[in-house]
Amino acid sequence: MSSFLLAKLLGTRKQNIALTRGSQVVLRGMADNDVILIGPEIMFEQKLSGVQLQPDFVPVPGGIRNLHPRTGEPELFADAAPGSKPDDGEVYALISSAPGPLGNTHFASFTSSRTWGRQGAVQAFTDPALARTLLERIKPPSGASPRYFQVVLKVRFRDGVPIDVVYVTHHAV
Repeated sequence: MSSFLLAKLLGTRKQNIALTRGSQVVLRGMADNDVILIGPEIMFEQKLSGVQLQPDFVPVPGGIRNLHPRTGEPELFADAAPGSKPDDGEVYALISSAPGPLGNTHFASFTSSRTWGRQGAVQAFTDPALARTLLERIKPPSGASPRYFQVVLKVRFRDGVPIDVVYVTHHAV
C-alpha cells in the first residue's frame, strides 16, 4: 500500500521510477539515484551509513530514540504496548529526508516498528490535507521549509488500518 501511494504521487512528476527490495539498494545506487526506503528500524540502520545524515532521531525496536532532545522532548518516543488485539494500537513513525552519499541525490525513509506506522507516515506524506498540515508544522517562521529534516509522527491504527496520524515533533538536519 505504501509503495502504491508513493508511486501514485511521484509518478506524475518523475517518469523513471523503479521499485526494488531494500536489501538490493547499495551505496552505488544511492549515489546515482534518489532513494525512498520504507521499512523497519533495521533497514534504516543498514542504509544510514550511505547518506550524509547526522540523525537527531533513530528508530529502535519499540519506538524512536531522540539523540538530541530539546526542551520538553523525551529521549524515547515509546510505542504503546500491544493490546489484546494485535491489529489495534499506537506506534511512532519517523520520516527522514537527507542528501545522498555524494550530495547530488535525495534519500528519504519511512520507518516504524510496525507496518501500520510506516503506512501512516506515507499517508501523511502523500495525502494532500495531511501533507499540508505536516508542511505547516515543519516550516519555520522565515517561510522556507527545510530541505532535509526528520519528523516524528504518532500513528493510531485499528484492524491494521491507520486511522489517525498526528505530528509530534521534527528537527531540521
